[in-house]
Amino acid sequence: MGRNSSLNCFWHAEDIRGKKQESCLNWNGQLTRQQQKVSNEIIASINNKENRLI
Repeated sequence: MGRNSSLNCFWHAEDIRGKKQESCLNWNGQLTRQQQKVSNEIIASINNKENRLI
């Protein structure tokens, strides 16, 4: 960052870790039966902290 002094102005962003955020990803479609099955399996893998190749 180089040399700093008390005359320099620093900017910072609010720490948002741990705060619930509204998702910016929305989709109003419908999955096929097979897509829903795979989606459920992926969610189960994540919840069980299992590895899965996608």
